[in-house]
Amino acid sequence: MQNFDNDYKNITRRITTFGAWRDNRTGMRTKAVPSSMVVHDFINGFPLLTLKHVPLRIVAVELEGFLKGITDKSWYEERGCNIWSAWTNPEIVPYGTSAATQQAMRESRDLGPIYGYQWRAFDRPYQPVPQLPTGIKPTVQGVAFFDGTTEPFAAELKTVWYNMIYRCYNPENKDYQNYGGRGVYVANSWLVFSQFVKDVQQLDNWSEKLKNWLGWSLDKDLKSGICYSKETCLWSTHSKQCRHTGQIQKIKATHKSGEVREFECLADCAAFLNSHPTNICKALAGKYPHVQHWTFERLGQKRKINPGVDQLQMILDTLLSDPDSRRMVCSAWNPGQLSQQALPPCHILWQVLRIDGKLHLNWYQRSADWFLGVPFDMASYALLLLLLSKHAGLPVGTITGFFGDTHFYENQLDGAKEILCRSVRTAPSVKLTHEDFWSWDHSKILVSGYDPHPSIKVPVVV
Repeated sequence: MQNFDNDYKNITRRITTFGAWRDNRTGMRTKAVPSSMVVHDFINGFPLLTLKHVPLRIVAVELEGFLKGITDKSWYEERGCNIWSAWTNPEIVPYGTSAATQQAMRESRDLGPIYGYQWRAFDRPYQPVPQLPTGIKPTVQGVAFFDGTTEPFAAELKTVWYNMIYRCYNPENKDYQNYGGRGVYVANSWLVFSQFVKDVQQLDNWSEKLKNWLGWSLDKDLKSGICYSKETCLWSTHSKQCRHTGQIQKIKATHKSGEVREFECLADCAAFLNSHPTNICKALAGKYPHVQHWTFERLGQKRKINPGVDQLQMILDTLLSDPDSRRMVCSAWNPGQLSQQALPPCHILWQVLRIDGKLHLNWYQRSADWFLGVPFDMASYALLLLLLSKHAGLPVGTITGFFGDTHFYENQLDGAKEILCRSVRTAPSVKLTHEDFWSWDHSKILVSGYDPHPSIKVPVVV
């Protein structure tokens, strides 16, 4: 009988009996076997482990966050899911085992481009989650704080600050795809308006900005290209910015007299007319009939933006258009972004298949924390399979997990021995109560018949 609890108990016995001891990055040894597999047929109920209690609501919160591509730790914690609380983006707080480092890891909100980000925006440059100083609540776009400072030039710089925030964090903003959509973000200190006002007056070329307010703008590309901060920005002319970023598109200008000129970029055209680039843009968009009796035409192509790949949406679409496809695969393993992830993904790939009229899900896990992680992972992928089968209008078949390094941590062995003394109970049933795929959230679940053995508490190894 294909039942998760039976497989789980058998593999628990295999690890404790035949596993080999290994050292690892955490300092806590593991007892491991090199590979294992579990299979559960939904005809036997929902694979929520009965050998110990597994909180399905917390599993569902995490899955909802993955489906939405959320990488802000506080979103999960506000909904009672603390699975990720001890970890953070290692580029924000480098991993360490000291008490001070682990405290800093807990306090940081950013998880980096973890599972859901890869599912929804694979390979899009990553934009870290902003983190305001403790005690400050955001007032602008949910990420920044406008404190109404009366520092010199605050009134003049307010528009600069708002534009910076909106193009990095507001998907509705016309420039978002070129900024936030490419992973551009604002340093935490600049999310507070008064600090921004103080810092930008110390940047290179501030005196030139004062002489020609419209001709100079804030530029992060000459020093960074990804972050707005006092360390990476300066005041620069529009022409220099265009050339440095590669966003050069030739402009053809025609005067009413018949004179024709070509410019390497829009900024050069604006400089020739002693006008602001925005005026040229408005003329190109048809909002102005001309600028100083010149009309304009774009020549060639701009640089293309990488929006990332929404793997989940591709699978949803394929389930409806070609449900027999063998290409409905979603990968969370992205070597180019591993250094930014709170943890490199453990379960790195999943696939759905329609076979014999039923929908099945397989997943591969490179590293399997058999005591704490795998029961959660099985329940999570089982919920995902229910969601996908309802979307496709197909009955649910089987769920199969393939595992590489399958292990218990040393501090889990007493718990593992307790598992071996317990009997398998009847699996519960789970029903989802949503209307369509994107309307589902963690509250739209009905569970019946879940009667597990009590929880076994062991510390999480970070």
